[in-house]
Amino acid sequence: MNTTELLDQGIHLLQLRHRILMLFKATLAVLVLEILLQIMEAEQVAAVAVLAAQEPRSKVAMEAQVFKAHPLLLPTVGLALVEAPLLVITLAVVVLV
Repeated sequence: MNTTELLDQGIHLLQLRHRILMLFKATLAVLVLEILLQIMEAEQVAAVAVLAAQEPRSKVAMEAQVFKAHPLLLPTVGLALVEAPLLVITLAVVVLV
């Protein structure tokens, strides 16, 4: 192998590393948005529950029953709290790379 081939391979490896890093950062951005959406959804569920407790016969109370029955509306804040440390570790890895 001559110097030109080594330089070409080095450039190719740097471009590949850059693409992987960009993909990783995009994935990280999606994770951050997902956690924020989960927190916002949990806040909405909590607000509906408070309104439903204040007026048990209102339309809000009936909508709260739908929230209770919906299986995907588990405690999303708890899930976000579990994902948050993973997100911090991932951010640290990105900064170090």
